[in-house]
Amino acid sequence: MVNIYFNTPKSGPEFTNWDDHISNAGRPGHFAKYMRVRLPYMDQALSALIDDIFTRNLDQKILVVVVGEFGRTPRLSTNTTGVGRNHWPQAYSALLSGGGLRMGQVIGATNSKAEYPAEQPHTPQDLLATIYRHLGIDPSSTLTDHSGRPVYILDSGRPIADLI
Repeated sequence: MVNIYFNTPKSGPEFTNWDDHISNAGRPGHFAKYMRVRLPYMDQALSALIDDIFTRNLDQKILVVVVGEFGRTPRLSTNTTGVGRNHWPQAYSALLSGGGLRMGQVIGATNSKAEYPAEQPHTPQDLLATIYRHLGIDPSSTLTDHSGRPVYILDSGRPIADLI
């Protein structure tokens, strides 16, 4: 058993969400400040979860996936109300742990400015195919919509070979 003690975060605008546009959610926006406040809590919780999963030998059964819906601009944007990062769908990262996958590696890379994938690019569908494989779901399976038409669970994508 692992005992974990967390500091309870203070309430305030820096804890509202992770969508760090300038002036998002009614806050002025200061990307670096919010990351310094939020990241230690995420790091502590995520590392404790992963450590607990491996300590209990559950790493073959449990797959931890940490990913946003897309990336953020490689550069900070600044205006009179603050500093933030806008949406950037061209490149983003994901963290996977456990699930019987091969761990301890970085797959792919961006160009020198972190703008676009430069090595081993994968799609969100590849990530989903990898997750579905772990769950025992055939991504080529179909569901039937309300009009009786088949809809693929995943219409493209393959499990990421370097993880399997």
